[in-house]
Amino acid sequence: MGNLIQELKRRKVFQVAAIYTVVAWVLLQVADTIAPMMNLPEFAPGFILFLLIILFPVAIFLAWAYEITPDGIKGDSFIQPSSVSPVASAQPINYIILAIVLIVAGFQVADRFVLHRQTSDSGIASTRSNEDQIDDRVTRVQLALPAGQEYLDHVVLSSDGNGFLYTGLAESGLKEQLWYRSLDSLEASLVFEAEADRITSAEISNDGEFVSFTTRRTTDGIENMLGVVPIEGGTPILLDVADLGSSRHAWGDDGAIYWTRDSAAESQALVRWMPGFSEVKDFAETIALFQPFGFIALEDVLPGSSALLLSTATNLFVLNLETNELRDLGDGGNARYLESGHIVFARISDDTLLIQPFDLETLDTTGPALTTSVLVPNSRRGFSIADDGTLIYAAGTTEISGLAWVDRFGSREDIDWLKLENSRFNGVSLAPDGRQIAAAWRPTNEGGSAGDIWILNLEERSRFPLTRDERSFRPQWHPTEPLIVYVSTADGVRGLRTLAVDGSGSGELVTDAVFTGTFPNAVWAHDGSELLIRMGGISARSIFRMVLDEHRSPQPVLDREFNERGPLNSPDGNWLVYMSNRSGRDEVYAQPYPEGGQVVQISSDGGSEPVWSRDGQELFFIGSDNFMWSANVSFNDSSFTVTSREQLFEVGEQFARDGALAFPFYDVAPDGRFLMITREYGSGGLVLVRNWVREVTSIGNRNN
Repeated sequence: MGNLIQELKRRKVFQVAAIYTVVAWVLLQVADTIAPMMNLPEFAPGFILFLLIILFPVAIFLAWAYEITPDGIKGDSFIQPSSVSPVASAQPINYIILAIVLIVAGFQVADRFVLHRQTSDSGIASTRSNEDQIDDRVTRVQLALPAGQEYLDHVVLSSDGNGFLYTGLAESGLKEQLWYRSLDSLEASLVFEAEADRITSAEISNDGEFVSFTTRRTTDGIENMLGVVPIEGGTPILLDVADLGSSRHAWGDDGAIYWTRDSAAESQALVRWMPGFSEVKDFAETIALFQPFGFIALEDVLPGSSALLLSTATNLFVLNLETNELRDLGDGGNARYLESGHIVFARISDDTLLIQPFDLETLDTTGPALTTSVLVPNSRRGFSIADDGTLIYAAGTTEISGLAWVDRFGSREDIDWLKLENSRFNGVSLAPDGRQIAAAWRPTNEGGSAGDIWILNLEERSRFPLTRDERSFRPQWHPTEPLIVYVSTADGVRGLRTLAVDGSGSGELVTDAVFTGTFPNAVWAHDGSELLIRMGGISARSIFRMVLDEHRSPQPVLDREFNERGPLNSPDGNWLVYMSNRSGRDEVYAQPYPEGGQVVQISSDGGSEPVWSRDGQELFFIGSDNFMWSANVSFNDSSFTVTSREQLFEVGEQFARDGALAFPFYDVAPDGRFLMITREYGSGGLVLVRNWVREVTSIGNRNN
């Protein structure tokens, strides 16, 4: 054994084995380091280890059989044992091996305890930097609603930007619902479901605990209700706000809700309500401020609840509640104040969102408005901004308006060549022979009810514009002549005009009377010699008659504290048919015309929006059950009798019914079919933009 060990030493087998092991270790370390950098396969270091193990016996055999000498590599049998000193030749190699081992060991220690720590610290700093960049980064996300739900209109972000509220339709398609979804959840929770009402606005309280909403009834005299409900749902607190001038309302940081009362210029004022308490504070001193504008709506309550953003049909204002000063901020509406020190508002002409610096102390803008790339065709309802600058808006929301024939059984036949995308029919009236239609329509990205009157020829499938002022709506065809009466705001005058259906003439004002409050509605009397006009505010509308003589002065027919509207003259001219909330809810009535007298109730369980059949034997109306009803009637000079009532078909959301009666949404043809305005909604979904305000303002600063 001793001779074998001496022989192994002499042949330097131990030295070769040590060197091989060290070199193999270095190779493995290098391979493990550079493999990821060179995108080598994961098995590469293992494969190198396998080769090194296989080659180890080969190296030992070569060390035994051969030796490096000054004369070259020779077989061991040719070397004399005495010619090489084992000790002398081994010393340099041992030193080299020791140096390599120390260098490699030092590298490993430095790598593990010095370089690794620096890399880790750098990684932590880099991670923190990346997190900061992520917090500041602008991100856009398409929000998917839960299966089976579809966005209808209103969308509201919570103040902290962590959740949003929206309206949708129930599965039946008849009831509007409010839903809330937290952004860290894929599910939405039901907050409120309206019965027979439309949800006209919704807001989230500043603390994110409550949801407020307004509804508009279409079946009784209480047209507007304001409700407050916990954001997780529950029984709402309701307030009768029949005189709500606008469905817009806003929360103050004092926990109160603010809105404007009535839209009649002589009585409009600011109102404040603390939910849970019966007291409603009326800021009577604002009546004189609002009077010159005719209509003013609340947009937002500024921090401190001592100032408000308000708007008219064209301009944005700020009201200082402490000094009662009203300041005009220029063109704009649908506004909101942000904690970043900006106001965001929509340009009235094209619904483009703008952002402008605003100072709370001076209550004035401090720089130019920056135009953004966001369009909000649904105005206030189609977007919302949180305090942290997060934006949510409805992308690609479209409204498709059309006309359809509907028979007494509810069978619907769309008039396919009369489909309007991103436009809306705003009133229809059939010619006496049923061959032509006078229709008002307007683009949906324009505020208010204005548009133009068009004449639609059903036989020729043609149409042409009767007006081109974009200020005309609510047409009514003359009973015997090719003439219409319509509402117009052209030339800055709110009035009634007549125009021949062939387009001749320029739209004659039928009276110099000044109409305040809501826009008037006018229909012809049975022979076209008079006009029946509905005018007044939201909560109290009255009916007037105007004889088309040289005086043309409207005279009251029904001027009471009730909300009376939708006037019609009977075919013989002796009776006035109308709707009123005199019983506490809307019903359809008749009374002698024009002198008045005994009142006859036509509907039995709620009714609105009456229209005569062409033969004068039936009155159609919408019941409280949201069905079309028919009342067979007989009448003469002294009596009016309802002989029977018949429920016809359900009037669902597919028809463009307006509970405020801003325009008639149907008419009746000579063959007994109903011509009805239809509507459908399509949406590209909801888009959430984080740090939107920072993006817009930074781009604006770079451009300045």
